[in-house]
Amino acid sequence: MIIQIWSATPTGMHGTLIQVEVHATGGLPRFYLVGLPDRTVNESRERIESALKSSATQFPRGRVIVNLAPADVQKEGSTFDLPIAVGLYGASHKELIDRLAPVLSKTAFIGELGLSGECRSVRGVLPICLELKKRGFECLVLPRQHVEEARLVEGLHVKGIDSLRDAFDWLHEGCPLESRTGPNLRETSSGTLPNVGESKVNASKDNAIKNGASSRIPLVGNHPFESIVGQDLAKRAMIIAAAGHHHALMVGPPGCGKTLLAKSMIHLLPPLSMEERLEVMSIHSLVGAFKRSDEDSEGLTDVRRSTRPFRAPHTTATIVGLLGGGAKAAPGECSLAHHGVLFLDELAEFKRGVLEALRQPIEQRVVTLTRQKRTVEYPANALVLAAMNPSPEGQWPDPMLQDIAQERKARSYQEKISGPLRDRFDLFVEMDRVSSQEVQALEVQEPQEVQTLEVQLQQDAPDKDMDFEKLRVQILEARNRQAHRFKSKQSGDQQTHGQRGERASGSGILATNSTMSASQVKSLIKKHRDVDKVLHQAMSTFGLSMRARHRLLKVAQTIADLEESDQVTPYHVAEALMFRAKRMAKSDR
Repeated sequence: MIIQIWSATPTGMHGTLIQVEVHATGGLPRFYLVGLPDRTVNESRERIESALKSSATQFPRGRVIVNLAPADVQKEGSTFDLPIAVGLYGASHKELIDRLAPVLSKTAFIGELGLSGECRSVRGVLPICLELKKRGFECLVLPRQHVEEARLVEGLHVKGIDSLRDAFDWLHEGCPLESRTGPNLRETSSGTLPNVGESKVNASKDNAIKNGASSRIPLVGNHPFESIVGQDLAKRAMIIAAAGHHHALMVGPPGCGKTLLAKSMIHLLPPLSMEERLEVMSIHSLVGAFKRSDEDSEGLTDVRRSTRPFRAPHTTATIVGLLGGGAKAAPGECSLAHHGVLFLDELAEFKRGVLEALRQPIEQRVVTLTRQKRTVEYPANALVLAAMNPSPEGQWPDPMLQDIAQERKARSYQEKISGPLRDRFDLFVEMDRVSSQEVQALEVQEPQEVQTLEVQLQQDAPDKDMDFEKLRVQILEARNRQAHRFKSKQSGDQQTHGQRGERASGSGILATNSTMSASQVKSLIKKHRDVDKVLHQAMSTFGLSMRARHRLLKVAQTIADLEESDQVTPYHVAEALMFRAKRMAKSDR
């Protein structure tokens, strides 16, 4: 008799169903594991044999063949330890397996086994759960530390176990299904305004959560913009970037606030919707971000509070580190920042090949990897913020000195960023150090405001909170206007052309202005009659390419959305032109 147990393995953002077939017969003791297993899977025999003995169960005697089907799919990792062990147990308890056949046909097992029978965590649980639900499975048996993660998928019963013995006991109990109660995740659609007051209450709780990975940036107070002195133009650029999901490049001397502005972006962006949270968790699950069993695991906590990911790779990062790859085609920083922020500090210090490799993900918002005769796609819809100094010394060349050598060094340093790469940034922010007058005004203002703590809380704090809340609501309302405009357009396309609605390349359903293609810029943006004249003059003056022209219009549309305008006016185009490079060595041709 052949025992059949279902399992699954992650393949990119999706899961692949694997059927574990166990055939035990008499004869000389032999163990064969077939079905294109890698070294980790091949080594499972010793782990499983020890785990069975520790669970008071003997390894089947005689000739044992374990097949992992389909045979043409590479089997990787320790995910199959548990299903193989259950299959071997079933070979010695055939009556039990026959009785449970209807249940086991809709149940899958995943998990690594220790020598003592302990069930350990694995990678890619969430993509596996989504695939099982899609295929009509009803239950998943997995390590207990993954239960909360798996319950994010509605409609799938989850059985958490601590050891192999727990799995055997569950089989003898008749495979009872537990009630479907998942974690308290209140869905916040990106197209719906959340309760801003509730967000303010949760912010104080967020500050108490410790920070883990080095590529995560801690929160900077409740209202990050309050920590930045001056830089009004740069702040405006961050607001536009958050409202329209526009990539931005900040150029300025050290200490002018570039990094602090980038850290502030996660506070300006709308919270993750439930669909976005599942996508983000699926990617991070593939790299083992949720393998920890502690209750305050930062990954799950971030998802509960709808915090968007913030990744800040070091300048020594490789192409594989940024885009992904390796033997197992793992996601890189671009994909780990999906639906969040990818901050590239000291952009000119990255290797030239690494920077040029970013052009495709920035444009198409997807990373395609080919490894071992298979192609894997990872989404990379991250808001890219980059920062760099204007010269190796960190300062802008002084126009009063007319130092040719200094200007030449600055030009050479800036040319490390190629024109095609710079052309993919919608916003250029040129920053200077905060003037002494601004600092002096702040120092003079402070003693006048220092009264009693009670008076300060009553008079100053409410106004500041209200300003920041208004700012966040303004960004959310701008996103709502975009979502409504794109939804109306796609509905009209579906009525005209069936289900073939027009979409942005590599980005799925349109959500923000930055995802519009050239044809959509022409059809969706309503322009004032004088806009084309201003655009023609701008192209002649600044030498803008057609791509830069389209990006200029997208930024102008976002500015119009922030101001609740139904059409793009010359004023909006003029403001968008303010965020094109002026002092950079090369123009956007």
